[in-house]
Amino acid sequence: MRNRYLNFILIGICLLLIINLIRTWWQLQGRGDVVKKAEERLDQALDLQKKLERDLARVKNPKFIEQQARNKLNLTKEGDVVLIMPQITPEMEPTQIPVDTSSNLEKWLKVFL
Repeated sequence: MRNRYLNFILIGICLLLIINLIRTWWQLQGRGDVVKKAEERLDQALDLQKKLERDLARVKNPKFIEQQARNKLNLTKEGDVVLIMPQITPEMEPTQIPVDTSSNLEKWLKVFL
């Protein structure tokens, strides 16, 4: 009798341990996905950082600064000649408006009919 109770207690403890082991394994699987997502975000952030560093190196280049000063601020070097070219626009020919010679009565009839 005593042996039987001891077997039931051992089986119960084993079942609790197995359930706890399965639950812990399931939680670890979920955390693995979180780690993968974090690694992907880290890779994206590193790619963005590399791109920004390349842009910073390009912007710090004296040639780029000179080009921006010329283009955006309209600055020139000493000895440069500035030419201002007028914009060529096509000449517009006046179009004649057709004159309606019909009477007012005919115009009203066109509106209502």
